[in-house]
Amino acid sequence: MRSLIFGLFLVIVSPMYAQSQSPVTGVWNTGEENTKVEIFENEGVLTGKIHSSDNKKVKIGLIMLKDLEAADGYWKGKIYSLKRQKWFDVLMKPNGNKLELEVSTGFYKKSLEWVRNNHN
Repeated sequence: MRSLIFGLFLVIVSPMYAQSQSPVTGVWNTGEENTKVEIFENEGVLTGKIHSSDNKKVKIGLIMLKDLEAADGYWKGKIYSLKRQKWFDVLMKPNGNKLELEVSTGFYKKSLEWVRNNHN
Protein backbone atom coordinates (compact mmCIF):
# COMPACT_ATOMS: atom_id res chain seq x y z
CA MET A 1 0.00 0.00 0.00
CA ARG A 2 2.84 2.42 0.84
CA SER A 3 4.43 1.69 -2.53
CA LEU A 4 1.20 2.52 -4.31
CA ILE A 5 0.79 5.82 -2.44
CA PHE A 6 4.44 6.75 -3.06
CA GLY A 7 4.05 5.87 -6.75
CA LEU A 8 0.96 8.05 -7.07
CA PHE A 9 2.80 10.89 -5.31
CA LEU A 10 5.67 10.66 -7.84
CA VAL A 11 3.26 10.64 -10.77
CA ILE A 12 1.59 13.81 -9.46
CA VAL A 13 4.75 15.69 -8.45
CA SER A 14 7.02 14.80 -11.40
CA PRO A 15 5.25 16.95 -14.04
CA MET A 16 5.22 19.94 -11.68
CA TYR A 17 8.94 19.51 -10.99
CA ALA A 18 9.74 19.14 -14.69
CA GLN A 19 7.79 22.29 -15.51
CA SER A 20 9.55 24.30 -12.83
CA GLN A 21 12.92 23.16 -14.20
CA SER A 22 12.22 24.55 -17.68
CA PRO A 23 15.26 24.82 -19.97
CA VAL A 24 14.35 28.45 -20.68
CA THR A 25 14.36 29.67 -17.08
CA GLY A 26 17.41 31.68 -16.05
CA VAL A 27 19.15 34.86 -17.20
CA TRP A 28 19.68 35.48 -20.92
CA ASN A 29 21.82 38.10 -22.66
CA THR A 30 19.83 39.67 -25.51
CA GLY A 31 22.97 40.91 -27.28
CA GLU A 32 21.74 44.51 -27.25
CA GLU A 33 23.62 46.89 -24.95
CA ASN A 34 24.40 44.02 -22.58
CA THR A 35 20.71 43.79 -21.67
CA LYS A 36 19.85 40.67 -19.70
CA VAL A 37 16.38 39.19 -19.28
CA GLU A 38 15.52 36.83 -16.43
CA ILE A 39 12.93 34.18 -17.30
CA PHE A 40 11.15 32.64 -14.32
CA GLU A 41 8.00 30.72 -13.49
CA ASN A 42 5.12 32.69 -12.01
CA GLU A 43 1.92 30.81 -11.14
CA GLY A 44 2.63 28.05 -13.69
CA VAL A 45 3.39 30.44 -16.55
CA LEU A 46 6.83 31.68 -17.61
CA THR A 47 7.51 35.41 -17.46
CA GLY A 48 10.62 37.42 -18.33
CA LYS A 49 11.77 40.75 -16.93
CA ILE A 50 14.79 42.96 -17.52
CA HIS A 51 17.48 41.89 -15.07
CA SER A 52 20.20 44.40 -16.03
CA SER A 53 21.34 46.61 -18.92
CA ASP A 54 24.07 49.05 -19.92
CA ASN A 55 21.34 51.21 -21.50
CA LYS A 56 20.46 53.86 -18.91
CA LYS A 57 16.99 54.35 -20.47
CA VAL A 58 15.98 50.72 -19.87
CA LYS A 59 13.85 50.20 -16.76
CA ILE A 60 15.15 47.30 -14.65
CA GLY A 61 12.30 44.96 -13.70
CA LEU A 62 10.21 45.78 -16.78
CA ILE A 63 8.24 42.73 -17.98
CA MET A 64 9.53 41.79 -21.45
CA LEU A 65 8.02 38.32 -21.87
CA LYS A 66 4.61 37.16 -20.70
CA ASP A 67 2.15 34.31 -21.05
CA LEU A 68 4.86 31.85 -22.12
CA GLU A 69 3.49 28.34 -22.32
CA ALA A 70 5.15 25.11 -23.47
CA ALA A 71 3.96 23.86 -26.85
CA ASP A 72 5.64 20.78 -28.36
CA GLY A 73 9.34 21.59 -27.78
CA TYR A 74 9.05 25.36 -27.85
CA TRP A 75 7.38 28.14 -25.88
CA LYS A 76 4.92 30.65 -27.22
CA GLY A 77 3.75 33.89 -25.69
CA LYS A 78 4.24 37.64 -25.98
CA ILE A 79 7.37 39.82 -26.13
CA TYR A 80 7.45 43.57 -25.51
CA SER A 81 9.20 45.82 -28.03
CA LEU A 82 10.82 48.78 -26.28
CA LYS A 83 11.19 50.66 -29.59
CA ARG A 84 7.57 50.24 -30.67
CA GLN A 85 6.12 50.03 -27.14
CA LYS A 86 3.87 47.14 -28.20
CA TRP A 87 3.43 43.43 -27.46
CA PHE A 88 4.13 40.93 -30.25
CA ASP A 89 3.78 37.16 -30.59
CA VAL A 90 6.97 35.19 -29.89
CA LEU A 91 8.04 31.57 -30.31
CA MET A 92 11.08 30.50 -28.30
CA LYS A 93 13.12 27.35 -28.66
CA PRO A 94 16.10 26.43 -26.45
CA ASN A 95 19.18 25.22 -28.30
CA GLY A 96 21.96 24.39 -25.83
CA ASN A 97 23.11 27.63 -24.21
CA LYS A 98 21.18 29.67 -26.80
CA LEU A 99 17.55 30.66 -27.00
CA GLU A 100 16.15 31.12 -30.50
CA LEU A 101 13.29 33.59 -30.70
CA GLU A 102 10.98 34.26 -33.61
CA VAL A 103 9.01 37.49 -33.21
CA SER A 104 5.91 37.94 -35.36
CA THR A 105 4.58 41.43 -36.02
CA GLY A 106 1.81 40.34 -38.36
CA PHE A 107 3.24 40.10 -41.86
CA TYR A 108 6.85 40.40 -40.71
CA LYS A 109 8.93 37.91 -38.71
CA LYS A 110 12.25 38.61 -37.03
CA SER A 111 14.66 36.02 -35.64
CA LEU A 112 16.69 36.73 -32.50
CA GLU A 113 19.22 34.71 -30.56
CA TRP A 114 19.84 35.14 -26.85
CA VAL A 115 22.73 33.52 -24.99
CA ARG A 116 22.43 32.04 -21.52
CA ASN A 117 24.22 34.20 -18.95
CA ASN A 118 26.05 31.89 -16.58
CA HIS A 119 27.29 34.81 -14.45
CA ASN A 120 24.26 36.65 -13.07
